Amino acid sequence: MKTIYMPEIKRDDRIGSVFNSLFNIINICDCEDEIIFDFKDRVFFHPFFIAPLAIYCDTPGRRTQNINLNNGLQAYLSTIFFDSPQIITCASDVDNIIRAYGRKTYTPICKFLTDSADRDQIESQIQHLIEIQSAASGEAKMPLSYLFSELITNIVEHSQSKYGYIYSQYLNTEGCVDICIADNGVTILGSYIQANKYIDDIQGDPAEALRLAVGGFSTKNLPNTENRGYGISSSIRMLVEGLRGSFFILSGSAFYRHDKNGKTIVRLPDSIEWHGTIVLLRVPIKNLPADFNCYKYVE
Repeated sequence: MKTIYMPEIKRDDRIGSVFNSLFNIINICDCEDEIIFDFKDRVFFHPFFIAPLAIYCDTPGRRTQNINLNNGLQAYLSTIFFDSPQIITCASDVDNIIRAYGRKTYTPICKFLTDSADRDQIESQIQHLIEIQSAASGEAKMPLSYLFSELITNIVEHSQSKYGYIYSQYLNTEGCVDICIADNGVTILGSYIQANKYIDDIQGDPAEALRLAVGGFSTKNLPNTENRGYGISSSIRMLVEGLRGSFFILSGSAFYRHDKNGKTIVRLPDSIEWHGTIVLLRVPIKNLPADFNCYKYVE
């Protein structure tokens, strides 16, 4: 059994920066079956830290224990289902969540069946909850809907994962919603390999696979639409170029970040790997750019 002292996470607006701390924890957890998280002297955790950590720990055979939690933090972790994500199998499950969380600024960490017959309705209702919590204006609802739908569809169609994960939190000071969408599937590299596409270009490099994915190169046979900015690529352009938001994706052992500071693709050391794909979005909800036009990014 290994004890991990939880790091102090500052409110850094550099999306994905919390993974500097998460990678250290993942490296330890991959070698241990039982982990103790020591929260001594900790009062705040960024949503982009606490949600990915909970999703990462939701692995069969991995046992965790939390110690030294103050009352406020203990209540928060319980409410977001940190120790065991809220399982969603049908639309009525989300109805209960909307009633319980409509007045909060965050959702529970939700674990949904990717093959649920109610998937479209589940997606729509969770999006509706986010709109309620953030008091999103009419002009903010359409891009939020597009981003949400595109990225969840990618999980369902490409990950081959039984479950997907969603978590969001509205940050009033920033006027943004932080959204985490994840799976424990085959990764983007694995998706290309299984589709037998662009194999010579990728050469087994997860960073190259990620570069193709964010560039709009589909694993599907879509000769009339491929490379025209559909899926992930159009979502990134809408979010970063249009809304002035931020995007981060980690798949296997490579990550891509795109924000106001530019674009970065990094291949991680072989000892560090996310078992699946996780996407972080910082979506502006208030004071959208005056020149933003959603239809510029939707074909």
